[in-house]
Amino acid sequence: MLQLATILSMVKPWKTHAILRVFLCIDAINENALRTHHHFGEVLNQLRINAQTRIIAWENVKSLLNNPSTINEGAASTKEFVDVNDDYIHGINGLIRQQCDKTSCLYLYLPRPPRDKTLCQRYIRVLDMLSNDLPPIMFVHGVSSVTCTRL
Repeated sequence: MLQLATILSMVKPWKTHAILRVFLCIDAINENALRTHHHFGEVLNQLRINAQTRIIAWENVKSLLNNPSTINEGAASTKEFVDVNDDYIHGINGLIRQQCDKTSCLYLYLPRPPRDKTLCQRYIRVLDMLSNDLPPIMFVHGVSSVTCTRL
């Protein structure tokens, strides 16, 4: 997803008029979160991506999840679609809406479609609920994580 930011910064109208914001969703604002924020800022600087980083506390949204272990065990490790309850998806949508004032385009991670074909309709419904009443969204799914700091 950061590669898209690099491409965006190469296009003159976007480079001069756009403000790129990266949101770090964390459970609680503490010293560890501040270290993560600082480290991420250093990575962006090293990659020559001019972006603002913002810490967003999301424990109130995470509390809506019907099974919190699915975040750590399911989706994070396999990058596969994990079905979650509607309240959680609406909570994420609301959190994004709070932060997207004057936003031209959102880039959000796209999980792999489910292997179980019976979940395909649910997958589309979750993406629809997630993007409801938001500015234009580009869902992005990378094949692998690539970071290069040398040209």
